[in-house]
Amino acid sequence: MQTSPAPRQSNIELLRIIAMLLIIGNHFAVHSGFPFLRGDASLNILWLRFIEAGARVGVDSFILISGYFMISSASFKTSKVIRLWGQMFFYSYVIYLIFRFSGLGTKETYGVVQACLPVTFNQWWFASAYFLLLLTSPFINRLLNSLDQKQYLGLIFMLFILWCVIPTFSLTTLGCNEYLWLVFVYSLGGYIRKYGMLTRLPAVKLILLSLACYLLNYLSIVISRVLYPGGAVKVFSIELQSLAMLVISVLLFLGFTKIRLKHSRVINFIASTTFGIYLIHENPNIRQFLWKTLLDNKSRIDSDTLIPFSVIVIVCVFIVCMIIEIMRKFIIEKPFLPLIEKAAKFIDSKTEKYRI
Repeated sequence: MQTSPAPRQSNIELLRIIAMLLIIGNHFAVHSGFPFLRGDASLNILWLRFIEAGARVGVDSFILISGYFMISSASFKTSKVIRLWGQMFFYSYVIYLIFRFSGLGTKETYGVVQACLPVTFNQWWFASAYFLLLLTSPFINRLLNSLDQKQYLGLIFMLFILWCVIPTFSLTTLGCNEYLWLVFVYSLGGYIRKYGMLTRLPAVKLILLSLACYLLNYLSIVISRVLYPGGAVKVFSIELQSLAMLVISVLLFLGFTKIRLKHSRVINFIASTTFGIYLIHENPNIRQFLWKTLLDNKSRIDSDTLIPFSVIVIVCVFIVCMIIEIMRKFIIEKPFLPLIEKAAKFIDSKTEKYRI
């Protein structure tokens, strides 16, 4: 008898929603063409720098969640991979058609081949890296689960030094790319699931520590850029391999794992649309059109309403993209679910002897 999957934990799903809002906030700040003058300390610039730092926290939070739940996954779900690729293909190709034939295309408009192969052509860096992570997760899980706690901790510590500490204090990534970073954060999420971390600290303290670290990092960036207009001190940064961003993300994630929140179908349903929200608003054509043409955010750089305007826009982009993703789920994806399951079973039958 096949058991139904356990319901998603609403406290973690709430973190997904917050993470996506942080990512949209970053995109508002970095894709609008604002004149980020390093020595400028106007209120609007300070606000934009504040929300700019949220993307890395959002990305790391998503992958920590993946590692936390997938490390103990009993089987590889081929249907999940097919659905993920189909979701990426749908938004890539449909948005391409809309911009190709509506006259809204910009210099960032990509060709039909790129539209049909969004992973191959890295249309979304995070989505492509996550797709590869999902494909290789059975092998990663097999490796991680074969280690005892000391060995697992040793691996995490080595990757932490090589791919986080050294890049934070130097100018090199030490061979780490986006995919490898996701593997490291995924492994860290798996370790937290298996062995725990900072178990004695309650949720409130962990979340407050995360916020305090975020503010400290933010203030350090602002001060360093004002005092040293030629460049900020790298230890205070929002880079992918930043030590500060990783610490903030881990503390926030640990805090949310300890929040006691009743199961909420509303939260879980909204959270299930977050990846689609990312694919829509971060599509190269949408990105250019949304932030620079439709909203013309850059023209508001000196406006007294920029801060409330940005908050409203971030929420509205989330809601509009969520509605579009819901429509895709029910109108496009749902009718194909039986076919996807059949395709998954066929692939599983042909690759069974190679599977872990």
